[in-house]
Amino acid sequence: RKRQIEQTLRQISTSQKRPSIGMRRLAEVTGADIEKIVGALAKAKRSDRTVVAVLSIIRQIYRRAIKEGLFDGVIPTERIEWPTLSNGRKRHLTVEEADKLIGALRKQSQMVADMALLALLCGLRRGEVLALRWEDIDFERGVMAIRNTKNKEDRGLMMDARIVKILRDRHDYVLPSSETELVFPGKNGNRRQKVPMIFKRVADELFNKGVADRLQIVSFHTLRHSFSTWLAQLGAPETMARKLTGHRTREMFDRYVHASAEATAPVVRLLEQVDVARPELRVVGQDD
Repeated sequence: RKRQIEQTLRQISTSQKRPSIGMRRLAEVTGADIEKIVGALAKAKRSDRTVVAVLSIIRQIYRRAIKEGLFDGVIPTERIEWPTLSNGRKRHLTVEEADKLIGALRKQSQMVADMALLALLCGLRRGEVLALRWEDIDFERGVMAIRNTKNKEDRGLMMDARIVKILRDRHDYVLPSSETELVFPGKNGNRRQKVPMIFKRVADELFNKGVADRLQIVSFHTLRHSFSTWLAQLGAPETMARKLTGHRTREMFDRYVHASAEATAPVVRLLEQVDVARPELRVVGQDD
């Protein structure tokens, strides 16, 4: 999709035919011009997500111009109606699916399984898992500090005995063989930029074959989504749940909650069903 967006931007900025806007002054571009770009994208069968991405980049250019004092008018992208996107993921894991996923991951990589469990049982974002440092873990108090979050607000999480065990075992394994302060270091002890591909391969094999709807795809983010859904199923107070997940607004939290009226007993037994026994760990750095 990134290549498609780049190609589209080149076309609308350099094409000699309308709806090119690349050679025009900022003040000369109108809402009608932007409408023509949207129409051309629709005619080319570009997705709504691509249209929004293109409009966002155009808007960003104008905002930068306003900041630099180069433009003081109305941004033309604000004069039109944007496509409405459905960003909320529909997919969350059942207890049985979570147990199946963690078991399959453990056969491939204990490290990736640990990453997944932190997202699944603590509601951590991918970036929060990858940025986690040992100084953020207070084993004595059973508290985990989540810093430099997406919302730029630190938060603290209480860890249950199983999460403490996962991190203690990893601490005892990683630190003697590495000088890094990261809980999940990459090569040379540096911070990983993404979750190892092992997760995607396992998730695709278990859940994603033949799934066309991107909102139904099981990804690493599905784990956090599942955590939020389980909180709702358990009847956790909304304010407490939002503190745990780091959602600023009810709307953001509601996007993650698709709880039904099903009995919550299976969710209560979640931690009992997800076995956190430690098989032999793989050497850190071999998981890529």
